[in-house]
Amino acid sequence: MSNEIAVHWHSAFADEILQRDWEALERNGVCTPFQTRDYVGRMIAGLPALAGAEPLFLRLTNAASGDPLLILPLEAKLHYGARRIDFLDYWVADHQMPIFDPKQIERLRSDQAVETAMVHAFADFDIFGARAMPPEWLGVRNPLLSFFPDLEEVGGSFRLALDDNLPELMRSKSVYKKARKNLRRLKDDLGVELVEIVDTADLKAAFAATAEQRAAKFEASGVQDNFANPEVQAFFLELAQAHVSDGRALVQGFRCNGEWVASTFANALGDVMVGQLFSAADGPWMKFGPGIASILYEIEWAQKRGLHAYDFGAGLEPYKAQFGATVHPHSKGLRALNTTGQVYLLALKQKQNARAAKRFANSALSNLPFAGSDQNGRAKRSA
Repeated sequence: MSNEIAVHWHSAFADEILQRDWEALERNGVCTPFQTRDYVGRMIAGLPALAGAEPLFLRLTNAASGDPLLILPLEAKLHYGARRIDFLDYWVADHQMPIFDPKQIERLRSDQAVETAMVHAFADFDIFGARAMPPEWLGVRNPLLSFFPDLEEVGGSFRLALDDNLPELMRSKSVYKKARKNLRRLKDDLGVELVEIVDTADLKAAFAATAEQRAAKFEASGVQDNFANPEVQAFFLELAQAHVSDGRALVQGFRCNGEWVASTFANALGDVMVGQLFSAADGPWMKFGPGIASILYEIEWAQKRGLHAYDFGAGLEPYKAQFGATVHPHSKGLRALNTTGQVYLLALKQKQNARAAKRFANSALSNLPFAGSDQNGRAKRSA
């Protein structure tokens, strides 16, 4: 391995040296909203680990000076007989990226020294995976890009810079005018008021309404919602309560006749505000787009507090582009670390191909005419 980098493993999140270097990298380096000590610590404390998974933390330092270089929050598990290690995210993080000092990496002249150190560090594992990794954060390149030989783009998020161009953007983009108009119509036509929620009892009531509304919508669509897990609900409620109390989060509720008919949760994590939750009950208010109105309020809230960007959260829905936001893709990848890892990748590919073939066969069969159908395969109406 490169003698420029020292490798350290930690099994305990609370380790003093790990916390010291993590704090330094957050302060002086690059850290996304989902890899802060606060967010990761709350995930570990409030959410159950996947069956058989063990949290581990990789810390790289400059071998000569001891200065922190990079930290990776990880989880290790046995999967299909392979020793696999992945980013730690409990499925409540939109993306995954190391916490790192770009100046220290630049002094090493390339990512190769980091890659060499990580290969050495992962000697006891067979496979390393990333589920949703951005190529950069606020313009700083992700040092792990070269670590994965084959990255596959899997969606991403829209991000809006809260800079000197924002006032002109708000004047030129019609969606901002529409959002202000919708907010007035909600109040004047329907008596729906937008409330910034800070009271503990109101927060609990709004999050309970969020759970009910999301359950109804996801059940109707047949899609699984991670928020349906009571432990995930408790995680977000506790996060909101803590961050609202110290001014780092904004919870908005649309209230009508004493009921929360829609609500949003946006978190100011570091220099970026991230929209994390939205829900709304069906009703006449939906024609006035409470979601659009709440986004405008979140953007203005973040700008007033001097934040650098507003992240719309995971998903590339077209309406987000109307705000003048730009796409930041996420990628997934797997790297085999040895022969066992290569066999694992091959087996995984075969398994995926078998699933795809089964889906294709089922689809083809479902399109065949059956007893009681007409010649085009449509079910006949009963008389």
